[in-house]
Amino acid sequence: MNDASTNDTKPPIILPATRQLTRQEIREIVERDAAELLTVADAGGNVHQKSLDQTDAVQALAKTMPDEQAFMAMYIEELNAHTAQVENKTHQINMDAATNAYNVQAVIVLIALFAILMIWVSVLS
Repeated sequence: MNDASTNDTKPPIILPATRQLTRQEIREIVERDAAELLTVADAGGNVHQKSLDQTDAVQALAKTMPDEQAFMAMYIEELNAHTAQVENKTHQINMDAATNAYNVQAVIVLIALFAILMIWVSVLS
């Protein structure tokens, strides 16, 4: 089936901007693009191609802005902020996993020590 509606790799049509986008609007673009990348990854799609398409769309949008440089500077700031947030969440997940792994190891060691103690007590009895 070669339905155009199933082709997610085409960048959206960009209409000429009549005003500079606000920081919140740019932040929403970054968040939307990040969510789309996760969807593509979850579906087993090519995240790199989707990212290139998104970059093309952002560059096309920037060219329509009254101040292209200001748009791109703010877009990069928001992209960096989003990336930092994802890195912080990833770090927290890794720390939680490490803590859980440590707790599991501690329980295993305690069980092993208890088993050794029980064997030792039974041998002495």
